[in-house]
Parts: sequence; C-alpha cells; structure tokens
Amino acid sequence: MSVSADAAAPPAGPHTVAVIPGDGIGPEVIAATQRVMEATGVPLRWCPLPLGAQAGDPVPRDTVDAIRRCGIALKGPVATAQDGSMASPNVGLRRALGLRFQVRTVQSFGAAAAPVDVLIIRETTEDLYAGVGFDVDSAQAAELRRLCGDAGMPLPADSGVSVKYLSISACEAVWRFAVDAARRAERSTLTAAHKTAVMPHTDGLFVRAGRRIVTDAGLGFDAVAVDTLAAQLVSRPASVGMIVAPNLYGDVLADLAGALAGGVGVVAGANHGDGALAVFEAAHGAAWRHAGRGTANPVGAILSGAMALRHLGEPAAADAVVRAVAAVGERHAGGWRGTPTSVRTAEVTSAVIAALDHGTSVT
Repeated sequence: MSVSADAAAPPAGPHTVAVIPGDGIGPEVIAATQRVMEATGVPLRWCPLPLGAQAGDPVPRDTVDAIRRCGIALKGPVATAQDGSMASPNVGLRRALGLRFQVRTVQSFGAAAAPVDVLIIRETTEDLYAGVGFDVDSAQAAELRRLCGDAGMPLPADSGVSVKYLSISACEAVWRFAVDAARRAERSTLTAAHKTAVMPHTDGLFVRAGRRIVTDAGLGFDAVAVDTLAAQLVSRPASVGMIVAPNLYGDVLADLAGALAGGVGVVAGANHGDGALAVFEAAHGAAWRHAGRGTANPVGAILSGAMALRHLGEPAAADAVVRAVAAVGERHAGGWRGTPTSVRTAEVTSAVIAALDHGTSVT
C-alpha cells in the first residue's frame, strides 16, 4: 500500500532519520523497527531525539529543528500527562512541523483475521480535537450559552462547551492530499465519513468539498454516515478501501479497523504536511503496563518503518518489509490477533528479518 511518493533516486550516502523512541513500549518497538529497516540493506544514519516528559518540555525547539534538518522522523508513542501539567507532545509536534494530514494503513494478515485492507486519512488540526472549549464556570462558556439562547438554541446553564469547527481551506487541503494518496495507493473510490444529518454546517461542508475535488479528479466518491460506516467495517470490511474523515471520526474508525485486523498494534501511520517532511509512527499508545516485558507487538511500528523507507525513495526495501510481515503473519496463529503476551517482540522482529526477500535488490 503506497501512500508516500517515491523519490526519483535515493542519495548516494546514508539517509539520516530522526528517531524519537518515546515512552512505555515505544523504545522496544522502535528498536525493533530500526533492526528491520537496517536489515533491508538500505544505508541509514539515526539521530535520536527527546520529546515530552523525558525532555522536560512538550516539544523542545532543538527536536523540531533536528527533524526539519533530517526531513523525516521515526517516532514511538509519547505519553500525554493526564493531570494537565504538560500539553500534548504529539499535538504540539504536529503543529510545530505543520503536519496536518494523518495517514493510517490497516491491513490484516492470516486467515483468522477479518479481511481488512483500508487506508484512512484525517485532517488533524481542526474538529473537536483542536481543543477549543470552555469550562462550565468560565465567562466564555456563559457568553456562548447566551449567544445560543439568543439564536433559539438554548443550552443548560451548567454546560461546559467544546467547539467543533471545520474550515473550507482545511477541508479542501485534506481532500487534495487524499486524492494524491489514492492515486499512489491505486484506490479508485474515496469514502467520506460524516454526520451531516445533525451537523450540516461542519460535516456538510466537509462532504461538499470532497465531492467536488474527488469528482474533478476523476475518482469515485461516496459519503457514508460515520455510524453506518463503522457497521460496514465490521460486517463487510472488504467493501471499504479508503476513508477520508475529520479528526475525531478518523481516529475512531482507524482504531476500529485495527481491532478487526488483529489489534491497534498492527496499524501503521504517518503524519504529513504540505511539503516533503513527514513523521512515521504506529497508531498505538505507550501501553505502560506492557513496557519492559518484551511482549510489545512491533508490527505497526515495523510497517510504519516500511512507509518511511518508501518516503525515502526506497520502494524495493519497503515492499520487502511488507512482504516479510505478511509472511510471518500468515504463519502466526490467527495472524496477529491474540493476547499481548502471545507475541514476543524479539521473536517477531527476528522472524520478519529472516523473511526479508534478500533476492530483491533493496539498495
């Protein structure tokens, strides 16, 4: 599944890749991914960087500058403080780097898994996840309650308020990005996730932008209510090939698709902006309870590494990694489905490396 554009020719020397090991199981799955990427024979140089609590700063300026210099980063999950003592490092990094399009690829391996092969793209700067909201006791919430009351849409006096907004410019941008991604991934139809029946001012805008841009590009367009789309993923997963969604829907649907394919640990991902810079990371979180046990599933991170190789202009190496993961997944009981302890990080990593097609030139 090709999403990143292949470069015309890789550089003669090694590629320099920024690496953020992250928290929890992050260092384990990132180390596994580095092993697999190196085993392809592609020359790589790593630039380790801190982010979040380990750095004492949500998004250190030096980390942002280093990623910009490298042009690419491989990132593990970075935890967000639940007590609000530190802003989200993940959101902060995307904003600092201008990465507003998130790609998640979900593919099942093994006969026991649901037949999932879906590409999900979401815009990450707007929607409810933008964090625009006001506490119930704030003056801003009181003013919004007053404005809604004046408009004939009264809110309870004890309401907190979160604001969902979608701009025309952001909707058009993500649809243009999605059209390019669809062509590279050879997807003929793009499906918009929405809930226009109850949110016509935002979701309606998103669907209209998509229909116009996708139709003008000569590709197929479909618009499906998000709850119906979720049911379709469960009942007929093979019928869904590519989803484009606002922030919240895309996040939920990617996790649902991942669960069908064997768990969120198999979901690969990338964050892109308007230029070539990109950050690659699996969809799963830090999973602190599994850290240090050697049982973290590295597949999502390894497949994210394959996406990074393709982005670096190394498509043969990327394809070899995907084939190796598929081969190992076919042999693994139930594909990658099962309890966390049924997967040993080192064993899976070694099996993927052993399955690499070294008969294919990857340098």
